[in-house]
Amino acid sequence: LESIFVICNKVDSECEKLFQDRIIDMPALEAWQIKDYVYSTAEGADTKQLDRIIELCGGNIERLDSELSKLAIFQPAERKYRTGIVSLPFLFL
Repeated sequence: LESIFVICNKVDSECEKLFQDRIIDMPALEAWQIKDYVYSTAEGADTKQLDRIIELCGGNIERLDSELSKLAIFQPAERKYRTGIVSLPFLFL
């Protein structure tokens, strides 16, 4: 069990008792951490548009990562003009 990592939302009470010394409880990301991640990942994009993307994704880091990956094809200098055109239409799916 030394090299096994299990990531889950819930742990059965019996398993929790058995492995209590090995369970690490990870807190939810704070709003500032999500914003920092989005801003640094989409460097060069308009911050107002990035705030809107965060809002539309409900702060869901997996969805934000998926949306931000669409900007990765553009250089940071080009992202300022692409954020509203490329990302926002996909968020309404």
